[in-house]
Amino acid sequence: MEAQLNSQKICMSIGMSAILFYNRNRFFYVMENCLSNKSSRDSNTKISKKCCRTYYCNANKCILADPNIDRLTPDSIFRQNYKLWIKGKHLTCDVMKKYIRTKKNDFQPALKKMFEWLLWEIKHYPCTCSKCSELHLFLAQQQEPRKQYRCPNCLCGLNSCKGLAVSCHNEDGSCKGKQFCSFCFRYKPVCSFKKMMDHLKLCQMTKDFDFINHVFCSSSFICNMCFVSNKRLKFVNILDARDTLEKSLSSEDIVLRQKRRRQKVDVLPNDVLLQDLNWHIPRELTFLETKSHMQDVINKNRSDIIALENKKKEVVREFKKKLSNIKNGNYQDITFIEQMVMLVERKKRDKIRIDMEKGTVLILQ
Repeated sequence: MEAQLNSQKICMSIGMSAILFYNRNRFFYVMENCLSNKSSRDSNTKISKKCCRTYYCNANKCILADPNIDRLTPDSIFRQNYKLWIKGKHLTCDVMKKYIRTKKNDFQPALKKMFEWLLWEIKHYPCTCSKCSELHLFLAQQQEPRKQYRCPNCLCGLNSCKGLAVSCHNEDGSCKGKQFCSFCFRYKPVCSFKKMMDHLKLCQMTKDFDFINHVFCSSSFICNMCFVSNKRLKFVNILDARDTLEKSLSSEDIVLRQKRRRQKVDVLPNDVLLQDLNWHIPRELTFLETKSHMQDVINKNRSDIIALENKKKEVVREFKKKLSNIKNGNYQDITFIEQMVMLVERKKRDKIRIDMEKGTVLILQ
């Protein structure tokens, strides 16, 4: 590995994402063998492999989520004060803890270790190009680093964001404000949603403009940090659910398509089935008129149901009264008595003989 470190050197004018992607094994080797652990949680001075993997994943995620990733190089970060750059990433990327009102500290130690590794590479295996030589002299002179002025409203407003297509400030310097991320539940500057907007422009612009307008006007926004993580799949699934979202765009104009079911054979006769005789008459109603019409129909159905329930209670009450009269011998309706016997004994009418004077019922075999 020592020969590989000497033969393949890292140029500081290359993009940060490319450096981390092509030098993963080099990062792990230097972390485990050349750098020491400075964490107060672990007394062991050697960095474990698990900590190296955590540092690498968090640093790579933070670099990929940067809106200025195309122009992000170690040379530019070192010249603009990398310590303030790390604090800014901690300010905008680290989220609050779930049950305690304190901020997590996931990305700051990972970025510190990444720049500690880059400084070790500059010191022990420096690149021989002109830009890396100038950077080496700049770091050796220990010049006063540049100051960073951040916007107090959106906490961004850096000079590096001015040339972006999705910037957090207008050309006149006015702030665009913050936008709420629906996945990490944080308010972030507009430049932190660059990857979502690029995805919509490339993949969705030619397909459905109304849907894109709905996404930009609603709260279904995803920041760069959530977009580069596994939460991106949830956002893509939201984009694929076109039918549900299109109904919410113009619910009054879209006709709901019902699934066709197999027609069943009518068990009841045609004169009993409920039919709408005015179905062929076209009706053009607004949303409010449709709502009031449906309320009238619902109220009418409720009154019909109440009337049917009362009628049912009345019929049951009369039937019980008839049964009590039959038991007491005060009922003279032979037809009703024959019907009751037919239902109970399962006999035909000609097999039943009723004598009203004696009060007896004879069932023939």
